[in-house]
Parts: sequence; C-alpha cells; structure tokens
Amino acid sequence: MRSRKWFTRLFAIVTAGVLAAPMASLQAVVAGSVSGYVLNAAGRPLANLEVELFEAAGGQPVGRRLYAATTSLRGAWAFSGVAPGDYVVRLSVGRQQIGAPVSFERGQGVEGVTLVAPSTAALQTEAAGAAAAAASGGSTAAYVAAVVAAVAGAAVATLATDRIIKDAS
Repeated sequence: MRSRKWFTRLFAIVTAGVLAAPMASLQAVVAGSVSGYVLNAAGRPLANLEVELFEAAGGQPVGRRLYAATTSLRGAWAFSGVAPGDYVVRLSVGRQQIGAPVSFERGQGVEGVTLVAPSTAALQTEAAGAAAAAASGGSTAAYVAAVVAAVAGAAVATLATDRIIKDAS
C-alpha cells in the first residue's frame, strides 16, 4: 500500500514536469512582441509616456487594456508575450489619443510602430479652449478671443521649447 502511494506521487511529479516543459515552449513559439517609439512632431523621442495595448476589432480598441509600458529616454516601448491577433497600440496625451492598429500571426511580432504625439501647441490650445469655454459662460466672442490668445502663446512657447532642446543637443 505504501509503495503504491509513493508510485502515485512520483508519477504525478514526473507527469507534471514532462507536460509543463512542452507547454512553456509552445507558448514561447506562439507568443510574439510588439515594440516601437513615441516621437514629437519634430521627430524627437519622448520619455515617460504610457503606451497601451488593446485587443482590436475593425481597427478599434475593444475590451480592457492588455499591456502598458512607459517610454524610455529614447522614446522606446515594448510588449512581450503577446498572443497572435489584432490589436491597437494607443498613446494618450491630455485628452487626445493616438492609436495604431497592429496584427501578427503565430510566432511573429511587430517592430518599429511609431506614434507621433500631438504638439505642445495643440495641447495648450485644447486646454485654453476648455478654460475659455468654462470662463465665458457660453459667450462665443470670449471663447474665440481666449483661443486666439492661447494659440499665439502656444506658438511662442513651442518656439522657445524647440530652441532650448536644440541648444541642449
């Protein structure tokens, strides 16, 4: 009776080990990776931005977020262990979202997906427009004046930022 329990335990351990190894290698063959970069409109890398991966249907994200990664100093991001299928890689900056559809087959992946973030001027204009709408209480003239002022200020801020970045390199 004791030898039978011992044999049953040994069989369970050996079987688990024999089955686990092929399953792990099968997953490694099936899964792929998705990687790329986040750049600004001038082609410079952007660091510390969150990039997300969603399942996709018809090129649109569906369901919950599957993966998230933060961009490196070079603007690089990567997701590994991704099952074959259709996805959308998405970057959210402010209230703006930039997405790129990606697909791959079994054992493949996608490299070099480049997301271009909206310019600082566009984000400042968006923020100023929202503030102007709230402050104007619905007055179209006040809204337009605030947006024009914000666009002018954003253009100056963008030029100043470009100058600082160029001087630093």
